[in-house]
Amino acid sequence: MPASSLKQIYNYEGAFERAVRDLLQAAGYADTYVEQANATLPESRIEVTFAAGAAVNEEVLPDGAHVYDFFEGRLAIRIVTVRPVDRPSLISGVATLHEEWAAAVRTSLEERAAPFTTVNLPYYAVKTIRPLATTRDLDPRWLEDYTRLEFFVQFGIRSDAWPTS
Repeated sequence: MPASSLKQIYNYEGAFERAVRDLLQAAGYADTYVEQANATLPESRIEVTFAAGAAVNEEVLPDGAHVYDFFEGRLAIRIVTVRPVDRPSLISGVATLHEEWAAAVRTSLEERAAPFTTVNLPYYAVKTIRPLATTRDLDPRWLEDYTRLEFFVQFGIRSDAWPTS
């Protein structure tokens, strides 16, 4: 399905953030938000950010235009939960909501799970999604726990996504 404009194609950040938010919300994690969310953020939440990186391939479109069509990027998921555990986990073997959410994000974004499809990312094909790093911290003043999960992403613009006019 072709995009209606180049602006639609080049909105990598918004497209990936919304796709991950929708993926996690569909998995039952309703408190998932993207950067420009117009909502009051709850104390315990999952935040999604995506940053496109280097272009690594140039392609020539049928009309002769030269475009970059393959990129690297970094997906960051920040999990924030408040202690004492406001909603303890119901999952056997998981002690807290925070641990459950971190495990759920990792499970949802496993490469072999193929989380990205033409339905949630219609203009892109994801070649690689690989965990990079985990950063954990806490703020003792507010009894908040933080985990930041980072993922390396390689993606291309689908050949059928380019606008035809």
